[in-house]
Amino acid sequence: MVDTDWQDEIFRTAGMQNHSVSVSGGSQKIKYYASVDYLSQDGVIINSDFTRYSSRFNLDVTEGIFKFGLSLNPSVTIENAVNSDGAYNKDGGGIMLQLCIVLLYFLFTMLMVLFVLHRMLGVRIRRRH
Repeated sequence: MVDTDWQDEIFRTAGMQNHSVSVSGGSQKIKYYASVDYLSQDGVIINSDFTRYSSRFNLDVTEGIFKFGLSLNPSVTIENAVNSDGAYNKDGGGIMLQLCIVLLYFLFTMLMVLFVLHRMLGVRIRRRH
């Protein structure tokens, strides 16, 4: 008779990583904050895990008595989970669609930053010839 500990066959000690990088600055008229985060966590059930990539961008502009703000916080989540019937979620929750949305947020943010810098500070973007 085989003596199998089924909990040892299914469960494990799960590790976790979390990394962040941020930058902030500005002037009296414009203040900005940007960050990028990475979280990776193993699940306690073997072959399960959770990963999240996220970013944040805040821009505050003051012109006279007016204050304008822009805040974006896109993220992408990849999860391999065990469903109650035991099947695994291997598709990552539509990762390609989420990556496209993050890219669009990033492009929109950069366009807004360029627009605000141009309008409020008179910063010109020059092309090299």
